[in-house]
Amino acid sequence: MAVARVVVLTDGVAGHDRTSSGVLAALAQHRTLETTWVRMRERRPLSRRLHRITAAFMPARRWIAGNVEISGTLPASADIVVSTGPSTAAANIAIARALGAKNIYCGFPKRPQFGVTALLTPVPSGARCAILAPRPTDIDAARLRPPVPVREPGPHTIAVMMGGESKHYAYTERDMLTLARALRSILESEPEWTLIAYDSRRTAHALFDTFSGALGTMDGRVRYVRYAQAGLASNAEAFETDLILVTADSLSMVTEAVASARPTLVIAADAYTGPRRDLNEIDALIAQRLVARTTFGALTRMSLQSLPHPPSTSQPEALSALLKARGL
Repeated sequence: MAVARVVVLTDGVAGHDRTSSGVLAALAQHRTLETTWVRMRERRPLSRRLHRITAAFMPARRWIAGNVEISGTLPASADIVVSTGPSTAAANIAIARALGAKNIYCGFPKRPQFGVTALLTPVPSGARCAILAPRPTDIDAARLRPPVPVREPGPHTIAVMMGGESKHYAYTERDMLTLARALRSILESEPEWTLIAYDSRRTAHALFDTFSGALGTMDGRVRYVRYAQAGLASNAEAFETDLILVTADSLSMVTEAVASARPTLVIAADAYTGPRRDLNEIDALIAQRLVARTTFGALTRMSLQSLPHPPSTSQPEALSALLKARGL
């Protein structure tokens, strides 16, 4: 396979890094990669739109010197620059130009769109650089055991993946108690089921303590995995369970659950208000029969019985084909 020198720009957000890792997993299907991760921080502009335009047309290294703080040293050249997250978008353009590289940005289309070889986006776009694709992930259903439908009798393990605080919604103690009571009721009705609950980087410790305290261990049938202790990829075991519940505030975890081919239920606090963009993306997944949705208060055993089953296809392989078609 051809060797590709790849620079990945990271803003330090774990969800963004997981998406960029998904791009690497796709590229690695048809390339041998020499990868350099570069930590960066944008000097926040008054207008990110203008920031992207100037990144595409100003002398690249002068633009970088004035607009980006980089930890470490950029290589002299590269073949591909990859990044995820709005704070990396303009830098991706300028750094790719400076290194003589093509570039891949994961996010949503913004007008005008200059200086991007491939925009990987989960929503349709008329931009010439856009590639409509699920959010990239290195989770590969083809390498995982298939889930056993929970409607079949016998032992089953389900996972709960919890996001956390955002600028759109702050979880409350009442939310945590409502979810814990719903899950306890389900487990009481299914004595052979076990549950693994995961928090995340954004989960408030006190609220997760409230949740775990209310749910308890149920004689060893409930286990908790804390991000602060287990770190990145702490939720890997979730993708070997029979069913995943994911809070609606984390589209990256919803993407991973679908990519693992687990039946996936997106759950939201009863008063949850998320960004319209996220809600539209979840609506699209529901329309494709990849996930279902309910609220904490409406979560019952019956909610889990007829979930859609995502296909057991390899998302890294599917994205690989799309990138190869763009010469990447």
